[in-house]
This record gives sequence, C-alpha cells and structure tokens, in this order.
Amino acid sequence: MTSEIMTPATQPPSESTLFARSLKKYVDITFEKNDEIKTCRAVVAFVEDLFLRTCSKVSDDNYNEKKCNFDEITDENFQEGESWILRHLISHVIDF
Repeated sequence: MTSEIMTPATQPPSESTLFARSLKKYVDITFEKNDEIKTCRAVVAFVEDLFLRTCSKVSDDNYNEKKCNFDEITDENFQEGESWILRHLISHVIDF
C-alpha cells in the first residue's frame, strides 16, 4: 500500500484580500544602513476614498459586501515585515 501525503490545495485570494491589496500604494526607498545601501518597498498611501465608497453601507450603489471582510482587509493591510513610510499613515488606516 502506498502512502500519499495529502496537502491542501492553495485557495485563490478572496475578493476582500484582492481589494485590500489594491488600496495600498508603494514606492521603493533606498537608504544607507551600517555602511550598506539597502532598498525596501514601503507603503506610501492608502486609497481611502475607494475603501469608503466600497465598504460603507451608506454608499449608494458602490457598496460591495463581498469585498468588505474587515478581518481579511486588516490582515492584508498589515503584513509582517512590511514598511510604512509614516507612522501617522498607519494610525490613519487603523482609525477606519
């Protein structure tokens, strides 16, 4: 009898996760640290008007419940190791 390891199939990202990815804007930043030149990708903007139009129930015809799983949006917006250009921007996004 052969033994097969069953691994779960990778699920495609949900609509909420894909939507969250579209809300952040990035730029590559180069800096010097310990006499080394380093480059990182940093979040520099959050498209709040699109977020509000899509996830606010008072938004007449743009509200889309399938894109507004707030747990998934939060998980996607705040990835471990991700850099944000300003602490104020993080605070602003958290306040939504």
